[in-house]
Amino acid sequence: MGKSNIPLLKYNTMKKCINKFGLVFLGILFLFTGCKKTETFKSEDATYADFSGTWRGVITTFKDNERRQQNGTLMIYSTDKGQTLSAILSMDNINMGMQTLFNNGIYYFKLTANDTIDPYCLNWNLAGFAKLSAHNEMELNLAGNECGEPGDEFVKWEGNMIRVSEGIDESACYSFAKAGNKWEYRNYLSSGDTVTSILEITTEVSQGVFQGNTSVQTGNQVQNNTFTWSVSPGRFNVDSDGSGQTFNGLFRLDAPLAKPYTCINGNDTLSMTLMAINQEVDLSCGIFRAVKFRQEVISANPAAEKRITVIWLVNRIGIIRTQVLAEDGTTVLEVKELVNKNF
Repeated sequence: MGKSNIPLLKYNTMKKCINKFGLVFLGILFLFTGCKKTETFKSEDATYADFSGTWRGVITTFKDNERRQQNGTLMIYSTDKGQTLSAILSMDNINMGMQTLFNNGIYYFKLTANDTIDPYCLNWNLAGFAKLSAHNEMELNLAGNECGEPGDEFVKWEGNMIRVSEGIDESACYSFAKAGNKWEYRNYLSSGDTVTSILEITTEVSQGVFQGNTSVQTGNQVQNNTFTWSVSPGRFNVDSDGSGQTFNGLFRLDAPLAKPYTCINGNDTLSMTLMAINQEVDLSCGIFRAVKFRQEVISANPAAEKRITVIWLVNRIGIIRTQVLAEDGTTVLEVKELVNKNF
């Protein structure tokens, strides 16, 4: 009598059922875990955080019957305790941008002229907007009057920018002010004496406003003062140095080269001039590339002693060297040099 085929039939039937069940199970598992919904980018939903960072690209205009291109860097950062966005646009020149509106995911801003004295810049009025085309891609549009001969100031710039960093490029702006940062300087006086001074930021009172202590050691005596600085990516101002006078003036990231600008110091006027960029400065603590400012006090008191101060500044470090000159501009009265820092 032959073997029955019933057990084999049952086995094949069970195998088919298991295979069908397995396929169904895998299909359901794929739907829930393997198939994710692709999110579509909506530019109108963009927030301040989506714009913040460092953007780079090629910016183009068509003027005087020719196409002109420039490599541009646009840094966008939060200001007013997160209520607005500010910008720094670097092309041939550096210009500061101020928000005028933020609506439907579009950042509207205007650029300020970096030279308010040049007669060719009197009609400056350049503004535009930035709109995201993807998470890290931006369309930039600018239009209006820039510096130029009367009647030939209008320009329209357009460009596509890529975000290279979610933060600003600290090497390209003033980024040295942070609570806890400390600088040690050696001061060489015309008398031949050497004095050590230490500056330390103790706290950030509010966004961009810093307070700290200065200690000056002369022999066995130590004199302490309190200073206040206002520092943003594009501006550095010494509000108070603790001695009752402000001598460092306003440092502008967008200062035009070799063209003076003025700021007020009590009853006096400070004339500031950017003399050089990327200048090598060799100090005992290292070799630095710095910008060089010249400051002259135009005093309301005609009897006041006139002095000229030359200041070397590094974006990520701060002031690394100062040189106080007499009125003749050559006689050195005092030199202060950085010898150490803790950051």
